[in-house]
Order: sequence, then C-alpha cells, then structure tokens
Amino acid sequence: MAVVTGEGRQVPKTDKDRAYLLNSMFAYTGMYRVESGKFFVKVDVAWNPEYLGTDRERLFKIEGNRLQFYIG
Repeated sequence: MAVVTGEGRQVPKTDKDRAYLLNSMFAYTGMYRVESGKFFVKVDVAWNPEYLGTDRERLFKIEGNRLQFYIG
C-alpha cells in the first residue's frame, strides 16, 4: 500500500481547501513485485479510478533504514 501526501497540509475549511487536499496526495494498494531497483504494483484499490488494474512502476533505493522511491 502507498499513501503519499504533500507537505504542510492543513485542516480544510472550504470546498476549495478539500479539493487541494485531494490533489496533494495519492494512495493505492495491490500486489507488488521487485526487479532490479524497481518495484511494480498491480493496483486493485486507488484514490484515482484511472489507476485501477494498471501496473505502477517506481524506482527505489534503500539508504540505511530509509526507503526512498521516485514518482515520475
């Protein structure tokens, strides 16, 4: 499962604020596999219906006890 949010998010007060929060995050889940510094997720649940059934590919690296992955 991946949930990524932007920095500095505040409690919304208006519908415009709520729309901003939705546009400053993404979330999805599914089965994954790892190959040569990349991981692939076969999406089965997502905040954006366009992701359903797709394979999301991400580059990653591990430094110490931190996992970093790249969105692009």
